[in-house]
Amino acid sequence: MSLLLVLLLLALAISLASTDHCASSVGSKLDLSVHGHKNASGHWIITVDTRRLTSTENQWELAVNVHQERRSCDSSEVEQLVSVTSVHPPVHGYRLFEGLNCYKTYSERKIWSDAREQCKTDGGDLMVLESERERSEVFPTMFKSVSWNPWMGVYKPEGEDRWVSVKGEPALRSWWQDGYPDNSAGRKCARAYNTGLLYNYDCAERQHFICEIPL
Repeated sequence: MSLLLVLLLLALAISLASTDHCASSVGSKLDLSVHGHKNASGHWIITVDTRRLTSTENQWELAVNVHQERRSCDSSEVEQLVSVTSVHPPVHGYRLFEGLNCYKTYSERKIWSDAREQCKTDGGDLMVLESERERSEVFPTMFKSVSWNPWMGVYKPEGEDRWVSVKGEPALRSWWQDGYPDNSAGRKCARAYNTGLLYNYDCAERQHFICEIPL
């Protein structure tokens, strides 16, 4: 394998790692190996293997191993190029749920807009319960850290007569507790009961909140 091809493979592996670093679990590192060889027709066959390794909290590493193998009739030579690049972990305190996103509960009470700003500072936004697994697994786990119903990422934009998520998508009827949202003046931000179902509340009240960093 030419040195140029080895370097291209290494760059590709590091690029993939840097764009999807949050997919590695919090407090872990990902070992990614790229293997290449020529087949009978002279074409290069590339194999990529990954596995997670235990690491210290708040420090991730990505190990990229590129193997260059040369063979002749009477000998075999293997060269190995190894590069380790640091990958920034999410903000401290976030928890990864495999196949979903990273989440954190804030026990500090803030008004809805300030709570959202905190989440954005972390690199995410207020949590939106979009799937049954988030409602049945993630939310109950995160809810244990608060003493009252937290702010969620659903609100009624100023001057509009519709409810949307912080992702800009319409809020589904199935997200709400029966009887909500109601038309109470000023209650344009959503909180969640312990069931994960939403109800609208005064945005100027100070409440706990849950942030979500997407993968």
